[in-house]
Amino acid sequence: MKKLLAIAGMTLFASQFVSAGAEAAPCTTAGYSSTYSGACSGNAASASSAVTSSETVAIATAATAGLVSDRLSALSIGGNNQTAKANASGYQLSYSLDLDEDGKSAGDGSQKFGVWANVTGSRFLFDKASSEFDGNLMSGMVGVDYRITDHFVAGIGFGYEQTEIDTTFNEGNEESKGWTVAPYAVYSYNKNYSVNLSGGFSQLSYDMDRKDQQDKNLITGETDADRWFGALNLNGNWTNDNLVYGANIGTLYTQEKKDGFTEVGSGATTVAAETTKIGRASIGGNIGYEFFDMMTPYVKAKYSYDYQDGGSEDRNTANAGLGVKFALGSSVTAGIEANASKKGDFKEAGGSASLRVNF
Repeated sequence: MKKLLAIAGMTLFASQFVSAGAEAAPCTTAGYSSTYSGACSGNAASASSAVTSSETVAIATAATAGLVSDRLSALSIGGNNQTAKANASGYQLSYSLDLDEDGKSAGDGSQKFGVWANVTGSRFLFDKASSEFDGNLMSGMVGVDYRITDHFVAGIGFGYEQTEIDTTFNEGNEESKGWTVAPYAVYSYNKNYSVNLSGGFSQLSYDMDRKDQQDKNLITGETDADRWFGALNLNGNWTNDNLVYGANIGTLYTQEKKDGFTEVGSGATTVAAETTKIGRASIGGNIGYEFFDMMTPYVKAKYSYDYQDGGSEDRNTANAGLGVKFALGSSVTAGIEANASKKGDFKEAGGSASLRVNF
């Protein structure tokens, strides 16, 4: 009887040891038990960038394009030949060359140069089951442009962006940061209609970590990426006494190439190089009202469709915003804006501020 009890005890101890050993095994593609494989399935064992790219590349490009658009977009307020800038948002870029009814530049005709600075920030959330993440994006840009003729302006902007994300799906974090250069050009047919072309190149670095879903050890990774984007837009801007309004239609295309990398830590994986492509067509409008020849509150709305979705499961985005633009004499404009957007399981809300000086 004693022998039987001893054998039973040893068997129980061995089974617990084997079970504990299986549970402590790292998340690898082979060698774990059927019970453990549930913890390693889906996105739980994925590097952060492999899951977030389809959404984060889009919002980062939108922010960068939006910083350029705040220089390009405009609603003429007419009074004293001044101009208040009303940001037409993310992917749609509208423009007025500050022309009065005689087709001359607003303010002093010698004001051919413009310098500007914009900042934007947002909070975003993606709540799809097994892919949940949330984070913050901050971007800033400075630039200069030159009015070559009464109808043509060309310029360039330089920017910096930083994104910080909590990747709930794998108990990790992701951070990206980098710089951007973005040239642009605008042709104004008259004071109401214009077309603009802009583009940009960003060089980025990614750092990420996650926890192994079984033994909770930390797994880290890092990589670099290059991003290109370009936008083409047709725009209309009109005034009716103090009422100012605009509409535009356009397209934006972006492509980001991430280098392949191998994570570090027990349960690490090798992540192949990845290219994310997003193409978006947008249509939208804005309307505002000028007060005291210097202040224009406005509202805006936009609908976008992704003809190249970058791996996202939803192609439709709705955006709305409100803000105020200020014309401080004929040479200085400034503005603030709050906006929000929704695309399937993705939600974003943020704000921006801008300042421009002509001389």
